[in-house]
Amino acid sequence: MAKTNYTKVEEALAEGLRKIDKTRLLEAVPASKASTSPALSAGEIALRKQLIAALHVDLAYLLKEGFNLYGKEKITKNEIKKFKENPAQLSSEEWEKIKKIKENVDQFKKELEKKIKSASNDDLIEKERRKHVTKRFNVNEKWLPLK
Repeated sequence: MAKTNYTKVEEALAEGLRKIDKTRLLEAVPASKASTSPALSAGEIALRKQLIAALHVDLAYLLKEGFNLYGKEKITKNEIKKFKENPAQLSSEEWEKIKKIKENVDQFKKELEKKIKSASNDDLIEKERRKHVTKRFNVNEKWLPLK
């Protein structure tokens, strides 16, 4: 029986769960409760911390891919780390700024996904099939052909 590669499915599942968490986190803390009052519950603080951590991960990923959104959004890595360490002490303006940046980053990622379309599974299968039909045995693929 053929072996099945589940890594793509697992990655898709993880990405879907991450998107669900992001939307849940954005909707969890309303702006009226985003003040520095001690009325924030432990759950709301944890949600804020998760949202800021997700923002940090997204910005780091995009920076690694060559898109520096730190300058575009006028925020530094140190500010994000500071926000992540003390989510309960954020003012309502800072919290709104973080939510706005998160929405902008998500929008940028959606536009980027539209621009960069990866080949579908059928295309990849067809490409590999063509490659194996003409494959010669006992020949290293890195060798140059003799003409």
